[in-house]
Amino acid sequence: MVKGRNLQAHLSQIEYDLTKQALQNNNLVVSHAADRLGMRRTILVKKLHKYGLHKQSPIPTLSIIRSCCTWSHQASISQF
Repeated sequence: MVKGRNLQAHLSQIEYDLTKQALQNNNLVVSHAADRLGMRRTILVKKLHKYGLHKQSPIPTLSIIRSCCTWSHQASISQF
């Protein structure tokens, strides 16, 4: 037994690690990762949210675009 850790915390860490690994091994395709883990996709999505592994918005916001651009490019973006 791991000293100073209860069983639930230990199992949660294992579940997190396996979930993350399944996603990485399946190129972040949730349905494939769920199949690999032997669970329904909807259950895996709930676990992804539980562990903060769900996908963030793929579309960058304007503030992110502005922070990545050089000064000369910012002039054209500021028209938006």
